[in-house]
Amino acid sequence: MGSSFVRGRVLVVDDEPAVCALLSEGLCREGFDCQPVTGGEEALRRLGLEPFDVVISDLRMPGVSGLALLEVVRVKYLALLS
Repeated sequence: MGSSFVRGRVLVVDDEPAVCALLSEGLCREGFDCQPVTGGEEALRRLGLEPFDVVISDLRMPGVSGLALLEVVRVKYLALLS
């Protein structure tokens, strides 16, 4: 596996920056391109700007919860694949 090989793009969402960074670092070591964000609102903005293969989210966050975020992702972005 060459150093330019990327296994996929992952949006990591958690309101605790340390958790977000730890998860992102681990996935990056495994060859994923990770973009950490610290809230649902920021995740929705990022999703509107660039594509991701996977969204990993904390479920309980202030503002837009992880469940609400993943529901938007399911409805808006999975419909594009159908």
